[in-house]
Amino acid sequence: MMQLITKEHVRIFDKYLGDDDGFARCSTSHEKEYFQKGEWELIVSILQDLALVNNELASKQCEEELNIRLNKHVEFDAIEVLKRKTNA
Repeated sequence: MMQLITKEHVRIFDKYLGDDDGFARCSTSHEKEYFQKGEWELIVSILQDLALVNNELASKQCEEELNIRLNKHVEFDAIEVLKRKTNA
């Protein structure tokens, strides 16, 4: 089962600028432990969806589904970090 996305997941994701190939080549074993079951892909998907919502390109249903995913898979503090990334 996938772990909850934490601020540490987002910090590591940012360290590699969202580049999964760079992460695969250069990350430490400690960093790789954080991304075992699709967490990287979930962060990418959430950031894309947040950008759509912020730019008013998503339907209300899509926005509601995103909020459900955020609450189910992401710790509260990490939600705020992800939202700030797409509001910049």
